[in-house]
Parts: sequence; C-alpha cells; structure tokens
Amino acid sequence: MAVLCAWIGRLLTRCSVTLEKRSASERSTDADTLLYTRRVVDPTLSHVEASMKTHRTPQALSFSFWLLLFTWLAAPAWAQEDPPGRVGRVASLQGNVSGFDAEAGKWKPAEANLPLAEGDRISTGTDGRAELQVGSTTLRLDSRTELEVLRLDDERIVLALKRGSLALRVRLADVAREVEVTTQEARLQPLRAGHYRIDRLDDRTRAGSWRGDLRVVDEFGFSIATGEHAELWRDGRELRHVWGNPADDAFAARALREDGLEDTRTASERFVSPEMTGAAELDRYGRWGWVPGGYVARPVYSPGLVVWSGTPNVGVTVRIGGDRYGPG
Repeated sequence: MAVLCAWIGRLLTRCSVTLEKRSASERSTDADTLLYTRRVVDPTLSHVEASMKTHRTPQALSFSFWLLLFTWLAAPAWAQEDPPGRVGRVASLQGNVSGFDAEAGKWKPAEANLPLAEGDRISTGTDGRAELQVGSTTLRLDSRTELEVLRLDDERIVLALKRGSLALRVRLADVAREVEVTTQEARLQPLRAGHYRIDRLDDRTRAGSWRGDLRVVDEFGFSIATGEHAELWRDGRELRHVWGNPADDAFAARALREDGLEDTRTASERFVSPEMTGAAELDRYGRWGWVPGGYVARPVYSPGLVVWSGTPNVGVTVRIGGDRYGPG
C-alpha cells in the first residue's frame, strides 16, 4: 500500500506540472485562485507531496476532484499504527466461562489460549473460574466474576472488575507500576511486586494484600500493606473505608496454593523474558536454546533468535547470511 501511494504521489506531481504548463497562458493574477494540497504518506517513507495551482479550466478542476478523492480514500491506510507488543491470554478455565469479543460485539464461550486485548471481557458462571496471563502477571477469577480489559499496551495494564473476586499476582516491580484495577468505587494500584485480592459485591469494593503494598488512588488515598484488608464504598462522591480481616475462603486457599506452584522459575525464563505471554507453556512440550544472543528483562528487538524444538529427534537449523546455527 505504501509503494502504491508513493507511485501515485509521483504521478500526481507530474500531472501538476503538466497542468501548470497547459494553463500558463490562462493564469489569473487573482491570488484567490491559488490552491495548495499537501499529503504526508508514511512517516517511515519519504514525504510525498502533490501540489497544484488550479485555475478556471475544466482540466484543473477535474484534477482537483480526483486528488481530493484519492486522499480521502487512502487516509485510513495511512493512519494505521503498529499493534501493541503486549497481549493477554486465557491460560486455563473450568466450568462456564464466556468471553466478550470487542470486535464482534458479542459474548461467546471462552477457550484456553484465547487472546485478550483492549476492550475484551471475561465472565465466569456459578461453576466457573479462569486464570488469565499478561506476560508475567497472573489474574485468577473466581465464580460469578466479570473482568474487562480497559487498556493493554506497552505502557499500561488497566482492568475493570465489574463484579466478583480477583486474585492479582504481579511478579515484577517494573510491571507493578503499570498495573491498575478499577471498580465503581475505587482505583487500585500495586506499588511493588506482590499478591493481592480484590472483590466487588453489593456496591462495595474489598481490597487486601497477601504480600506487597496496594495503593487506593484517591484525593485522600492510602496504602494497604501486607496482611491488611479494607472495605471501600462511596458516600456521594466521597470515598469511605473501614479496616477488616483478610478473606479466608475456598478462593483464597486456591489462589495461594496455585501461586505457590508458580514461584519456581520455569525453564523458558532462562532464555526468554517472562513478559512474553504464554512462553512457559512450551516447557511442557520441548526445550529451549539461544541462537545466538543474550537474556533481556523485557521483549525488545535483538539480532539473535530463540529456538524452541518440540519433537524428539527433530532439530532446527537457522541460516542468517552465510552462517548456520543449530544441529546438522
């Protein structure tokens, strides 16, 4: 598309010169007859400019019309941006779990490995529960819970808990500063890596910390430290709270037990960043190796390649230029 736009741009420039030559004898001295049209095609390519002086001739008016029409039709393609480098997924689920597809605009049964992006929602039924992953961050949803992804990109992870119970496990301090969970009553932000629980029921938000510090973002906000639990509600526009005891139920026991199983570093993390969503799943089916390169904290462009092979007796060979890497 970019090549086509550049070619058409050059064609329009030539047409502009031709029209100026043809109408040289008919040029008016009136400054109001001057029209300049400029279009930037792609910031990664050269700027393509189409300029034209229109006069009171049928050829010039026709050229103006087609130039403006082309610009209007091509604008959506020029405005496209690169997709974000961060994406979530449904890591596992049990019972009745549904996903709302933001693009299709409807609910449908969720499946394991369903990708999650901005605008998507996950809802669990009376017998359902789900585990979601965004890089190294894990979100566990209890039954009768609905969660919406408000923002998910390279800079922020913003989630809205509509109802139910959420266990939030943030493993990296850098990521903690990018995470935010909102409810109708409050905005909650981890201040460091930790394990937190947030519930919303009957127009009240309950927030607690199993480990770490959780900030209640408000004009008169405060922090919830390890072992603390607060119940939040709104009195008009004013946020009120009362301290209480952390929840001790089946969901808490399950979240703590499953989190303990994840604390050991997986084989994949010795080769790829933990922020690469779903990479740990490959540990079950194959092995990892560098071809060549070094470990980085978060996914970035690198001249090295990471190779994973998943079938016994099958090797992987990668050729870059004249060099060959890998067995065989």
